[in-house]
Amino acid sequence: VLFSSKDSLDPYSCVTEQNAVLGQLIFEPLVSLTNQYDIEYRLAKSVTVSDKLCSITLRDCVFSDGTDVTAADVVFSFNKAKKSKTRYADSLKYVKSVEAVNTNTVSVTLSRNDPNFANLLTFPIMKSGSDELKDKDNQLLCPIGAGRYVFDNETDVLSLNKNYYGKKSAIKTIFSSNDIFALAVVW
Repeated sequence: VLFSSKDSLDPYSCVTEQNAVLGQLIFEPLVSLTNQYDIEYRLAKSVTVSDKLCSITLRDCVFSDGTDVTAADVVFSFNKAKKSKTRYADSLKYVKSVEAVNTNTVSVTLSRNDPNFANLLTFPIMKSGSDELKDKDNQLLCPIGAGRYVFDNETDVLSLNKNYYGKKSAIKTIFSSNDIFALAVVW
C-alpha cells in the first residue's frame, strides 16, 4: 500500500490516490457494494428509501478510540463529503438536508426521488471534529475512523483496530518505509 506523508489522510481533503486508497483501511462507509451492485451493510444496520426520504439506522459500533459511532458523526461526514472536491460530492448532490433523528438514526431529504440512493452511501465516516486534531507540533493528525486499521501518526504504522466490529484481518501490522507501506503478517 502506497502512502504520501506530504498529503493528508483525511478522505475529504487528500489529493493523492495513495492516501485515498489507504483511507479505506482507516474509515468505514455506511454501506459498500458487491460486484453485483448489491448493498452490503457496514456501519449502517438498515437503510430505507421512500420517495425523497432516506432513513439510516446505525449498527452498534465504535470508532478506533472506543467512542460510539453516532448519527451526529454521520451528519458531520455527510456534510464534509458534500463540500469536498471528491467523487462523493457529486454523488450526494441531490441531498437537500441531513439530520440526526436520535443517536443511531439519520434522516436524509433528497431534492428528487432516487430509489437507488442507498447505493451512494459509500463515503467514509469519521468521528465528528477529529479532522481538526493536531499533534504537539501543530500538525494535523489522521482523523478517527472505525475501519479495520488505526494509523499511528508518530510512527506512520497501521495496526489492527481492536474495536473493529467486523472480522479481524490476519495482517496485524502494516509498516511504512520511505513513504511506502510494507506488510508484516503476524499470525
